[in-house]
Amino acid sequence: MNCTLEILPDSTLGTYVYETPPWLVLTFRSIQVTAGCVGLFLSIQHWSAIPWSMRLFVLALTLTLIISSVWNRPWQNTVHFVANEHGIYFPAYPAMTLIATPQRVEWLEVPWKHISNIRLVSALGEHGKCVAMDIQVSFLEETRFFEGVGVPNDRLTKTVATVSAAYSNWPPFPAEVFSRLSTLRLTRLGVDPSHALKAIR
Repeated sequence: MNCTLEILPDSTLGTYVYETPPWLVLTFRSIQVTAGCVGLFLSIQHWSAIPWSMRLFVLALTLTLIISSVWNRPWQNTVHFVANEHGIYFPAYPAMTLIATPQRVEWLEVPWKHISNIRLVSALGEHGKCVAMDIQVSFLEETRFFEGVGVPNDRLTKTVATVSAAYSNWPPFPAEVFSRLSTLRLTRLGVDPSHALKAIR
């Protein structure tokens, strides 16, 4: 049975966190700040020759880039799921609001027995590989925790009480995520992951 948690259990040495790396988030934020400042600087050099409508557009774009890069909240929801020997924990992030409100992330704990067919396939509308899995969930759990998650190309027909989820965010590369998840699941099932993964490859 799946369980909804308000906080994650204590991490262990075997815990695997699938998230956007902090260095990549910092890179994106830095690019946005740089693009905003460079755009404003170049516009100022030719300010008198720019129409008023374009001036307003440049100011709005610059402010949007700079504010969105220094505002922490849009950059905090970087964890896609957390896995350990017990199963996988999927987050449901609160809605983004301009006014600061208490932010509470809910987690859906799905035991390994409710997760099957972990595989490398392509996601719907994409050409690259992704990590996909079939997860037994209720309709409410699917709506709450998997509404924005991708769909694999090999599971276009919906199955009752099962959601097929595709995760294509990288880094890390999908092959690495697949290996880590398969190792955790096989170890939980009492199967030697080294032999099983060789057979898959």
